[in-house]
Amino acid sequence: MTEIVNDLYGIGISNKRAGVTDETLRWFDEALDEIPLHQKMSLVKAQRINPNLVDKKQKAVFLRWADFNVRKAAARYVKYWNNRQELFGDDAFFPLTLDRALTKENAIMLSHPHRILTQKDNYGRAIIWGDPVPYNRAIHSKESVLRCFWYNIHNALEDEAVQQKGFILIVDVRNGDISKHFDRAAEKLKFHSINECLPMKLKSVHIIRPSTFGYLIMPIIKFIIGRILRLRFVVHTGTEKEILESFSSYGISEDIILSQTRR
Repeated sequence: MTEIVNDLYGIGISNKRAGVTDETLRWFDEALDEIPLHQKMSLVKAQRINPNLVDKKQKAVFLRWADFNVRKAAARYVKYWNNRQELFGDDAFFPLTLDRALTKENAIMLSHPHRILTQKDNYGRAIIWGDPVPYNRAIHSKESVLRCFWYNIHNALEDEAVQQKGFILIVDVRNGDISKHFDRAAEKLKFHSINECLPMKLKSVHIIRPSTFGYLIMPIIKFIIGRILRLRFVVHTGTEKEILESFSSYGISEDIILSQTRR
């Protein structure tokens, strides 16, 4: 329970840079060697096609995610590459850029339902802002939306502080028709990536003023996000002032919320 409270309220977050030593990287490689070959074929293919992509920098991201538990990091790394190849095909073995892996998604990026804000919370955590209004499942495939999500997360993870301190997710559903925009299959894919393979520490999920229908499907949403995030799930209701005060108690400034809700 202490860990949950710490994640919600940003308690105990350190500003000390978590460096990765050559010795730790060697232990990480040894942990990878222990994983059977048939389980890591996507990683092996990446090492063969583009060895510069699976470098020390990328491995360090997974080590920070795992708090330097090398076996945990290695297992996640293998799952990551399996999912990356499944999602991007052969483009997975090249940098995830708009002119390569995401060429088909350029137009979707302009109305993508999740974006990384330039502002961070009071504790230095990155903020993912979710707005269901732009996402119309009749127009965008769930795979396209997921590829865009991966692109945004990878951009945010260029910041070592974010690798270490993590993310918070805020979803504004006040103006969205959830019955039209909620796609259970797409959300399941996204949270599978978050919980099983992406090296991102998602510390909490915040929902702004859900509708009556939103409350009806809340059990489905909580089931999809998984047990760990279910305990870090916060719903903000009431007047604008009450909502702003509620966010402030979690280290998320009023300016950040107003900059998004009054766009």
